[in-house]
Amino acid sequence: MAHCKNQILVDLDNSRPLINADVVEASGINGAEVDVAVLDTGVDQTHPELAGNFGTQQDFTGEGLGDLNGHGTHCAGVVASNGATFRGVATGAVIHDYKLLDQLGSGNAPNCVAAIQQAVADGMDVLSNSWGFSHRNGNWVDPDGTCVLCVAADAASTAGVTFVVAAGNEGNDSCGTYDTRIRCPGIAQSVITVGASDDSDNMAGFSSPGPTPDGRDKPDVTAPGVDIVASRSATGNDMNGGATVIDPLHLEASGTSMACPHVAGVAALMLQRNPTLLPADIKAVLMATAVDIGAPTTQQGAGRVDARAAVGSV
Repeated sequence: MAHCKNQILVDLDNSRPLINADVVEASGINGAEVDVAVLDTGVDQTHPELAGNFGTQQDFTGEGLGDLNGHGTHCAGVVASNGATFRGVATGAVIHDYKLLDQLGSGNAPNCVAAIQQAVADGMDVLSNSWGFSHRNGNWVDPDGTCVLCVAADAASTAGVTFVVAAGNEGNDSCGTYDTRIRCPGIAQSVITVGASDDSDNMAGFSSPGPTPDGRDKPDVTAPGVDIVASRSATGNDMNGGATVIDPLHLEASGTSMACPHVAGVAALMLQRNPTLLPADIKAVLMATAVDIGAPTTQQGAGRVDARAAVGSV
């Protein structure tokens, strides 16, 4: 069983204006009718700030529907929460729950591939993937982006589905050995791989830098991923105790896991503005309009995403 995310431990009320998602919503673009699949530990469909956005649920773990961890609900909140304070990036998007990680945040490659393929078959527009298989000490090996996870991710993009994935949280690991710190499927060719920054536009120390083992630039862009307050699952274990409870409805957590759904939300905004966009178009515009925050491209990619600039360019 491969552990699919590395939890290390900007509030949404800070990160949302930082990337200008609030300006985009004020202009009438909120991701309405765009289908975003959250592939994670499940989503608490009873959460009052998500209930109005909820679509379908499927379980690939055998654990049953619902979020017993909290990670997936938190990520879903970053995409589309309708809370008064902690609002998501695309408050009109439809959230679909593809549960591929269990209550411990663990999953296996076949289940992950099956969930990706099903989401594509179901006609999802955007896949938000805040998980990955680590190359630490040879635990997962992929020299060129052709492992089963990356192949499935690239196939999703080829099918017209925008695939957004967290880079990983191994930037400050001085103990392990790596051929790359970017987790799979983040080294796939066509996906949008996301690093994490803070609300002052500094790179997060934990954010996994590139390049890929075969020398390609990754991550592609960066988004806020430090101290993000978003939705809390009523049935979760608060990310195995790794997240801070703010109140009964909200958790605070950090990671590229939190950065990834910011970008998935921006993709939803872009698709509402122009439904004809292909995944390659979205990736190119996100990179072309990103804000250079002064870090090396192996850390920030093209820079920190800017929703207003991206939406305005499509």
